[in-house]
Amino acid sequence: METIVEYTDTKVPLNQYPHRIISPSQSGPCCFSETEAVGPVEHGDRWVYRYKRCRACGFTVRVVLREVGCAETRTRPWGTKRGSGVVVLVTRRDSASLRRTLDG
Repeated sequence: METIVEYTDTKVPLNQYPHRIISPSQSGPCCFSETEAVGPVEHGDRWVYRYKRCRACGFTVRVVLREVGCAETRTRPWGTKRGSGVVVLVTRRDSASLRRTLDG
C-alpha cells in the first residue's frame, strides 16, 4: 500500500497534502492530544483510510477505517422514519437478519 508519508528524522516535518507529508519517525507525547485529520476520507483499492497528523510535532499516520466492501452504511435503516437521525453500520453477514428484525 503506497503512502504519501515520508518518515525521517533528518528533515523538518512538512505538510504538503495531498502530494506528500514529511513526518518524524516516532510519535511524541504531544501526539495523544494534538492529532487532527488531514484531508478527506480516502478510498484505496482495499481500504478506506485517512491521514492524521500531530499539530505540535508533525508525526503522521494513515488510519485504516475499514476494508472496502466490508460494511455498508445506511442513513435510513429499514423500518425507521425519515428525520430520525439514525445511522447504522451493517456488515453484509448481518444485513439479512437485521432486515427481518426491522421489517418484522
